[in-house]
Amino acid sequence: MYFTESKQLVFFTKLQSYLGDSAQIERIKVFLCIMDAERHSETLEVNDVAERLDMCSASTSRNLSALGDWHYRQKEGSKVITLVPMLSDRRRKTIKLTQKGRDLADLINTYLPNIK
Repeated sequence: MYFTESKQLVFFTKLQSYLGDSAQIERIKVFLCIMDAERHSETLEVNDVAERLDMCSASTSRNLSALGDWHYRQKEGSKVITLVPMLSDRRRKTIKLTQKGRDLADLINTYLPNIK
């Protein structure tokens, strides 16, 4: 499937509206990793993202913060994910898509239906 320039522009404009103007490629990779895990009904923890994407824990935490409620630079995050403390160990957190995150996943699946 090939994009026309106008479809690309629409897609990336919508992507930016969800993730913010400064959405970096790492942040998009983190979101796609979470989206894929939810698609397969997997429970994903912070360490799992770092391992799957071969990222250091600092980069992973920074990107998860930006996708969550608060960006590491003390500004509002994208709010497409939420970190839920595990009952067995409150230091460990699972990652879930919010409704806004599920809407973004639907948008990505609409424009890029062959992503598996």
